[in-house]
Amino acid sequence: MEVVVNQGSNRINSNKKSVSDNKVIINNDFAFESKKDYLNKKGKLALTGRIARNFAHEIRNPLTNINLAIEQIKHELNEKNDLVST
Repeated sequence: MEVVVNQGSNRINSNKKSVSDNKVIINNDFAFESKKDYLNKKGKLALTGRIARNFAHEIRNPLTNINLAIEQIKHELNEKNDLVST
């Protein structure tokens, strides 16, 4: 948290007395840092999700081809067994 005290240059002369404006500015960086941390965590989580999705796709992609090959072999073996048994 940052506290800044500024003394203004506006002077009011009343009965030969000088009165100046005093301003206190309180800048709460905690809320900003909290939102920044939240967005960083959210971004990291989204990146982790994309990596996991791509990883799962790369694993699943060859497995699909392997499953198709196995099904083709089963089908061919069944056809050969049908030819032999008849």
